[in-house]
Amino acid sequence: MKEYQALYLKTYLNTKQILSLEDKNLNNNALFMLNLKSPKMALILGIFLGSFGVDRFYKGNILLGIIRLLGGVISYFLFIAFQGLAMLFGRGVESNENADLIVLSCLALWVLINFFIYFDVFLVYRGIKNDNFQKILSVIKDEN
Repeated sequence: MKEYQALYLKTYLNTKQILSLEDKNLNNNALFMLNLKSPKMALILGIFLGSFGVDRFYKGNILLGIIRLLGGVISYFLFIAFQGLAMLFGRGVESNENADLIVLSCLALWVLINFFIYFDVFLVYRGIKNDNFQKILSVIKDEN
């Protein structure tokens, strides 16, 4: 692999994957014509719009994007419910003896859903690098 090819691929692959391609002869036309997706773009989309599953849609995982979108919507409503319950029970209007348990369970569920949403952002980042690597390997196999 030529040095400029390695520099180009550094944006789309991790170091281990680039090193595994060192002894391969890559066709410039085939390499630059590949539709490689940017892991950094997915990371930015995931950080800012991760609750809506935009990074999953960008990667091409439509079903997981829809699941993340539903998780984000549920998380939003749990947050609103948590805020409403905290205000209601904070003013002394206790209509239920388990009010603190309701508020804390709503908060815990909200934290859990958001943890998985933002943990998945990094899985998408790594997954796009692996997808790009598989695309490059398929081009190499097609040439041989």
